[in-house]
Order: sequence, then structure tokens, then C-alpha cells
Amino acid sequence: MNDQKKFVLTSAQARQAYTTWYLQERADQLADPLDPIIVPNYFPAFPEYKNYVPRALQETDLDLEVPEWPEQAELGETDTLRIFVRRKGSSDWGVPTDMHPIPGPFQPGDFPYPTTVSASAFAEEGTYELKYSVEIPSGSTTDSDIAEFVIDKTPPNDNQSSTHSLEFRDQVAKDDGLTKAYLDSVSSTGVPLIVPDYAGERNQDAIEVYALLKEDLVSFKVFDEVIPNDRTIFIPTIYFTGKDDGQLAFEFKLKDIVGNIGPESVPLETHLLLLPLPVGPFRPLRVPLAEDAKTLIDLADVKAGVRALVPRYTNHGKNDRIYLTWGAYKASTPYRVGDNPTDPMIIDVSDSELIEPDYGSTTGEKPTAVTYQIERGPHEYDADSDLDIKVDLSQLIDPGILPKVLVRGGGTAPENNKLVERDKGLPATATITVPVGLVGVDWARLYWGDLPDYVTEVTPVPNEGDPLVFNVPWAEIEKVPGILIDVWYAVGVTGDNNPSPSPITEVNVEEAVPIRLAEPEFPDAQFVGGTTWWINCSSWIGPDANLRLHIPANPRLSAGLSMAITVQGYDVFPPVLGNEVGTAWTTTIPSLSQSQVDDGFIVLVGPRANYFDVFLGRRGALKVDYSVVVGTSTLSGTFSIRAASVDAAGLCPINP
Repeated sequence: MNDQKKFVLTSAQARQAYTTWYLQERADQLADPLDPIIVPNYFPAFPEYKNYVPRALQETDLDLEVPEWPEQAELGETDTLRIFVRRKGSSDWGVPTDMHPIPGPFQPGDFPYPTTVSASAFAEEGTYELKYSVEIPSGSTTDSDIAEFVIDKTPPNDNQSSTHSLEFRDQVAKDDGLTKAYLDSVSSTGVPLIVPDYAGERNQDAIEVYALLKEDLVSFKVFDEVIPNDRTIFIPTIYFTGKDDGQLAFEFKLKDIVGNIGPESVPLETHLLLLPLPVGPFRPLRVPLAEDAKTLIDLADVKAGVRALVPRYTNHGKNDRIYLTWGAYKASTPYRVGDNPTDPMIIDVSDSELIEPDYGSTTGEKPTAVTYQIERGPHEYDADSDLDIKVDLSQLIDPGILPKVLVRGGGTAPENNKLVERDKGLPATATITVPVGLVGVDWARLYWGDLPDYVTEVTPVPNEGDPLVFNVPWAEIEKVPGILIDVWYAVGVTGDNNPSPSPITEVNVEEAVPIRLAEPEFPDAQFVGGTTWWINCSSWIGPDANLRLHIPANPRLSAGLSMAITVQGYDVFPPVLGNEVGTAWTTTIPSLSQSQVDDGFIVLVGPRANYFDVFLGRRGALKVDYSVVVGTSTLSGTFSIRAASVDAAGLCPINP
């Protein structure tokens, strides 16, 4: 009995001793931390990218989950969950980014507990640390272990444009471009391209490749995959089917598994060559302005605009380039042949890039060879021979020393640079004082408005300081009606290729030689009996029985002027012998377009029922008056025609 009691006491003492020891050991130890917050693993197949956040999610709040903690709130209690985030390396957790009061008791499905971290907390690139804390009703707070997530915003190659382009694997592609024969040979695999080295290469880096034909506005994606270990990618040839021949560029963008995409690389430039190559003969070009007796291009030609005519050749392609060579200068900008080139093709010759630099400081006529070269990809085709012409851009007299002329009419009290009513029928004068330096010339010739030739000549030219007077015949003056016309003169010597022109004087002639507006017409008028024009039942068009009125071109007018048009019916022809009938049709063109001035235009007059109805009868007339106010003058035009609005049965029927 005593022995058994002794054993029991010994065990109790042992248990007490263990308890005392355990409490003493734990007194200086922290409580176990809570399990770390759960960060989604977006790339489970690639452990090196654990905790990386995809680029597409970096601008949105981060979804997280909090695991269930061991000591949970009971009924009537509330645990408080707080979420903290900081940049790795920082010692300050700051204030919580989120807080959740969670009442007990916890229910199945409450955990893992969903929460978020605001995107503003990880706006910058870097590694971030996460923890949470749980405060229970007793006031005790327990922290979790730390979890991490990574915000990577830098594409491969440190977000720098690659200074190395893609490279063709095959030498034939490097030498000849993408020909039809080559594409056929790699049709089963695609065009092999080698990806260049770049900084910061990582597993699962990918490449987007874009192809751009020079004539297209938008490139098209031809490859988007992970970069293979051997760095060789294959572009399917189907992307080039049906494309036009021309310069072709391949650019690429590097991207990583996170989704960061870098800038475009420098291009790999080549040519797509699917069509048969050009075939001669490549006949010499022509320069029409040099097809005079002297085969000469002078200053007047340059001012008018020099053009070269290149004969069309066999197997021309829309993206072929033609480069002109003028003497020693080759055009920097080529002419593109286009879809349906004319024969010959008309190419503007740049005076500033070709004609003037090649002439340089030469004086007199310079022999000049003009030719062209066709380029398609790496292939070049020269013209069979040059065109030999001459160029003369020199002038004996500097135009800058020449004064303007002073024009005065021949009537009483003439006005400066203005011809008025009292000057009609009389010659005018144009006068200058011969300037210093105007020596050694044979003649001075005056030009009036848009007349093609000079209207008067003075020879010999007076001495420096003396007056030079041009007498302008009225017969020449009246050929140029208008408002303000240009008057100038030129000086030169016999055989001079480039007479020196003076500045222009604007002369007002609107009173002396007013513009006369061209006569309008009705396009649907009928020529009856071989003798007389009529508006008859066939002339009224459409369901409203309108008349088409053509206002002709008036090229001496200016765009922007206002035009008023009136069409009045009369009971007999000519209108001057009759009475007005019906209602006058009127309209106003507030601002004439340049096309209306240059080409004329058509207006619809009607409906017939509103203005003329039966009132024209069988033998009436229509009178058209139209006018334009220019300056202080009203210019007008008029036209009258026989018109009928009935036939033998009555009112003219409706025409389709």
C-alpha cells in the first residue's frame, strides 16, 4: 500500500515538474505566427515566376486569400483582420491597407477569406511584402508570416529598342530578297529568321514579329510565340501570298511571360519579289520642253515646270521605282510606277534638286545628259541610252535692278495704273526710267495681261537715267477685259534664251475693258426645222418639269464672287416686244467655286407649275439674265429663246 502510494505521488510530482519546466521554457518565446497570406500563383508551370503578377493585372486591385487561424471567434465575439503591404527592404509596415471585422462563429466556406490590396499600394516596379494581423476580443494581436509578390514592369532588353535586326538564316534570302522561287522552297516550314541576342534574357521570353510593305500604312503581325532555344523562328509564307511586290521590312517586339512588351526593333529590310522581272528595251526618255530647235531648257521652262516622259516597259510593277538623273545629279526621291501607269509615264523634274544644282555657276548653254534607272528590289535597269539636251539658266541683266512700269491711259486726265471710260479707243503708255546697270541690251518688250506675245517693243534701249516709253495700241488693250491685269516688260539681246523680266504692275481696266459674261444656254433646247432653237415639250425634264440652264465658264472671274440669276417668261419672242408672264424664277450663288468659274455649272429652273405653267402658250419666250458684282462694276450676261409650255392638247406632259 505504501509502495503504491509512493509511486502515485512520484508520477504527480513528475507531471508537475514537467509543467513547470515547459512554462519556464515558453516564457521567453513568441507565439507561433499565423500562416502567410495566400498570393495567387499565376504561372504554376514555371517556379521561377512564382508570385509574379501578370502585367494585365498590375493596374487593378490584387486578389488575395487569408487562411483560417486556429483560435476563432465564438458566438458574440468579433475578430479583426488587418492587411499590410510594404516594399521589400522597408522597415515600416505603415497603416493597414484593408480591415475586416469578422464575427464568430466561423462558418464552413468562410475561409480562405477573400481580400484585396489596392493597386495604388504597388504602383511602382519591385518586390512587395504582405502580412496580416488578427486581433481578438481580449485585445491580443497576432501577425502572420510574410508573403511576397513581384511587380515587374520592364520588358526584355531593359525596355530598349533592339539595335540589332532579325537576320535571314538563308544566304539566298539575304542576297535576293523574298522571291517567289525562294518562298516556294520554304513553303512547308516558313521563312527562317534568327532572333538577335539581347540583354536580360529569361525563360519563356517571346517575340512578336511584324511585316510592313513600304506602300502600306499598317504593318501586320506574322509571328507571336516563345523564342526557341536555337533562336530560329519561322514565318509562314501564307502571309506573303497576294501581296504586291515592293520593299518589305520586318520589325519585332520582345515580351516576357508577365506580359511586358518592349518597343519596336530596328527593321530588317528586304524586298518581296513575286512578279516576273522587268524586260527591255528601256527606251530613252523625252523632255518635251526641250524638243524645240535648240533642244534647250531655259528659265521660262523651269518656271513652267519641266517634265520627263519615260516609256512604259514590259513587266512593269506598281511598286517599281524610277530615278531620274539630270547631268551629274540623281533624284533622291523616286517616281513610283503605280497600278495603271500611262505610256509614257510623266515625271516632274525638280528644279531645286536637279536642274539648278547641275547647272551651277555655268553661263550660256550647257550640254546635259538626262536618263533614268528602274529599281525593283536589288535589281537595277538603266535606260538604253541618254537624252542629250542643253540647259541655259543664265541672264545678262539682274531682274532685281528693273523698276515697275507706270501705265497711264490716253484720255484726258489719265490716272496712274488705271484705265477708265475716257481712255477707251486710245493708246496707253507704260513708262520707266532706265536704271543704272541696264546696259548692253538690244531691246525692251512690254507684255499685257495674258496675251501670249509682247504688244510693243522699244529698240534701242535708252541710256541709263533716260525715260523709256512703251506705246500700247488700243487694239491690244481691248483684247484683255478684266479687273486687275498684269503688265510687265522684259529686256534682252538678240538670241537671248533668258530675257530679264521686270516686276509686275497691276493695272485696273474694269471701266475701260469690262468683262463680258459668256452667254448661257439651255442644253435641252430643240433645234426645230433646221432654223430655230425652241424650248418645247421635250425640254421640260422630270416630275417637276424643270429646265436645265447651263451657266458657262467665265475664267476671268474669281472664285468667291456672288452671282444672281433670273429667268423670266414672256408671251412673245423677242421678249422686248412682249409682256412678262408667270413669275420670275431667281436664284443666287453666294460664293462661286473655282470649278464653277473654270468649268461652268448647271442649275435647275422650276418647277414649271410654280413659275411658267401654261402662260408661255404656244409662242412665248424665256429671257435669262445673270450678273456678278466685281468691285464697283456689275458684269452681266443675257440670253433669250423661243419657249412653249403647251402642245396641241394643252399643258406639256411630264417627261421622265
